[in-house]
Amino acid sequence: MNTLSINGTTLPNVYVDASLSFNKPVKDVETFRVPGRNGALIIDNGTWDNVVITYPCYTKTAAAFDNIIQTLGALKGYQKIACSNDSTHYRMGVPIIPQTPTAKRINTNFYFNLSFNCKPQRFLTSGDTTTTYSSTGTSTLNNPTKFDSKPLLRITGNGKVTVNGTEITLANTTNYTDIDCEAMECYYGSTNRNGNVTFNTNDFPTLAPGNNSIVRASGITQVIITPRWWEL
Repeated sequence: MNTLSINGTTLPNVYVDASLSFNKPVKDVETFRVPGRNGALIIDNGTWDNVVITYPCYTKTAAAFDNIIQTLGALKGYQKIACSNDSTHYRMGVPIIPQTPTAKRINTNFYFNLSFNCKPQRFLTSGDTTTTYSSTGTSTLNNPTKFDSKPLLRITGNGKVTVNGTEITLANTTNYTDIDCEAMECYYGSTNRNGNVTFNTNDFPTLAPGNNSIVRASGITQVIITPRWWEL
């Protein structure tokens, strides 16, 4: 049987049949009927809805099940969820606390469904690997998926960095600046730095499928990129 981990810690005494864990998200589209026109007008918003991922589980005692409830109930917000049947991906999800388990008399195991309200992405573990650039010039970073990713950038210095055509300018900063392209926030620790960072496209950069150019100008001493590759 498989095991399930939350934020890198395996849930103790929980055994998973992951046969239902590969549900796919639904694309966010709007459909409109136009009077006098056959068919429908479909607007693709370019995003995906959350998806509920359910893991059929069992544990051997009522006490073990209660421990799971207490552990998951104490969590807040999205958590990193990984199942041992898929070592190359993980999900970000919010626990949905399961109902009372069913005890089967054959072997007295306690069976239950453990569900999470998940972001639509299946994140690649390889997307958590950082790439560091420590000199000026142009480099290439390859996105192996079919989807644009929203990376985390850690930039040291003041000057310009261009990521996949988006020029980022940093001014009046010390140490490094984190630019979270998913959360659309710039910061150093708990210090907000949105006012120190500008983009020539008025939008945070993404990493497109295939090769992406990374250009560092003078004044930038280091760029660290966590690409956050993902698939459906």
